Amino acid sequence: MSQHRAVAVAFILLLTACGRVPLGSVPTPSSAASPTVGISPVSQESPTDAGSPSSTPTASPRTLPKTTPSSTRPSPSSSPTYAPLVASPPSFHAGEVRIAYADITFGATGGKSPYSWSLSGGALPNGLALSAGGTVSGTPTLAGTFSFTALVTDARGVTASAPGSINVANYLTGNGICTKGCSVENLCVAVCGTYAKPVGGVAPFTYKPSAPPPSTTFGWPALAGQFTSVGTYSFSVTVTDSLRASTYVSAIFNVFPHISLKYGAPPGGAVKVQYTYTAFYSGGSGVPTVSIPKGSLPPGLRPSVDATRGTVVISGIPTTPGSYSFYLRITDSSACSTSGNCYFQTSLLTIDIK
Repeated sequence: MSQHRAVAVAFILLLTACGRVPLGSVPTPSSAASPTVGISPVSQESPTDAGSPSSTPTASPRTLPKTTPSSTRPSPSSSPTYAPLVASPPSFHAGEVRIAYADITFGATGGKSPYSWSLSGGALPNGLALSAGGTVSGTPTLAGTFSFTALVTDARGVTASAPGSINVANYLTGNGICTKGCSVENLCVAVCGTYAKPVGGVAPFTYKPSAPPPSTTFGWPALAGQFTSVGTYSFSVTVTDSLRASTYVSAIFNVFPHISLKYGAPPGGAVKVQYTYTAFYSGGSGVPTVSIPKGSLPPGLRPSVDATRGTVVISGIPTTPGSYSFYLRITDSSACSTSGNCYFQTSLLTIDIK
């Protein structure tokens, strides 16, 4: 019997080591001679009673820890978020008729590429077109200012727009006005040197002139300075604009003598006696006019021009004695400066009337 008890105790100890029976359930030597051992199965097993419940020790099942998976199941993917679609206009440069327009491209950011461009308003210059890639190109055929709106559409159908404006100049043309000769009065300043009436072109311009007439300096479209030598002078210039359009202009200037007056000191006169003073003019253009810009003539006298004889005459019958001082001026029909036509003015003259 003691041999059976020893076997039973060893078996219980083995179960305790495996987590089946607590050590407190091991029977003591004072227990009944034939103990019945109740073995509790692992969780979810049905135990079988071998003896009376009141005398049968039971082993409480150990609670095994539950483990939680370290990874979670991924959630369904959401739709991607896109930045707002924005269209950006480039800085359009000026164009010129007959000159290929340098390609320039609209910009777009955000949205979903690829992008597609089209014209949604206004009009491009004649001869230019907008590609699906947003590039403006072509060769202008008409001058003017053209405003338009470009529309960009992304892969989702979302749109954005950007404005544009292009100035197109006429092709650079010199339109020389002195190719067959321009008559210029000697001593003319500034206003006499115009030799062209240019049209079109895009600044800045570069120039390659030949030597201008003496005392003048080159300018476009007019010479600067003063003509100081009588004679015939010719020169030419090639003008090129920033878009490489060019024009050639030649000019001839026929410089004629400045108007002048040959005069002397006027004689004296007497009241109620016919008076005549004569001076001779030359040079200039057309029939000059005569005036007294400062001072005064004796009462009863007046100046006049005799174009047939080329003279300036002061004549009449004096009515009041005295000494009268004045300046005599003759003015022709040619412009000589920004202030007026060419003229000649005498020094101070005096007529004494007794």
